[in-house]
Amino acid sequence: MPDIPFERYTLPNGLDVILHVDHDAPIAHVEVTYRVGSKDEAPGKTGFAHLFEHVMFQGTKQIPEDAHFKYLKEAGASNINGTTNNDRTNYFETVPANRLELALWLESSRMGFLLDRPAFQETLDGQRDVVKNERRQRVETRRWARSRRPRARRCTPRGILPPNGDRLDGGSQPGEPGRRPGRSSAVTTRPATPSW
Repeated sequence: MPDIPFERYTLPNGLDVILHVDHDAPIAHVEVTYRVGSKDEAPGKTGFAHLFEHVMFQGTKQIPEDAHFKYLKEAGASNINGTTNNDRTNYFETVPANRLELALWLESSRMGFLLDRPAFQETLDGQRDVVKNERRQRVETRRWARSRRPRARRCTPRGILPPNGDRLDGGSQPGEPGRRPGRSSAVTTRPATPSW
């Protein structure tokens, strides 16, 4: 296994940072992982982790709705996405090295100003419908997908899987999404030493 040098530190706001510097790479990769997933959902209120994965791409107080992807694509970014599982929700993008500040600004904006945006409730309702539709497409219409959760429960020690069933149904009312710096990690690979 290759030895990959990195620095790890915690910012005053609680954000864990893992930084790998590669002077040969003309790109920077940013990945932010929130240590919250479907295991953190209450019984009968499922889908919040996946719902907020969607909502967090829809803009903030500083970023207009649907501009997140637009800004990154205009900057030449690739590999832009987010995923959710039982344990975590993460977001990532690969940008030209000279656009690292843009990627970090976008990530910090969604971490700090998501709920302050205009029309947040409308966006939440719209994304809830998207997530419910994904559940219909990926779970309810596929026999193997419906059987996956009960099979996982039988094979996993008690307390590991969430007690609430599948994570994709969009839930009901939004709760505390759990995304705050103390439960978050940022991983950055860049070609030069940062100035912060």
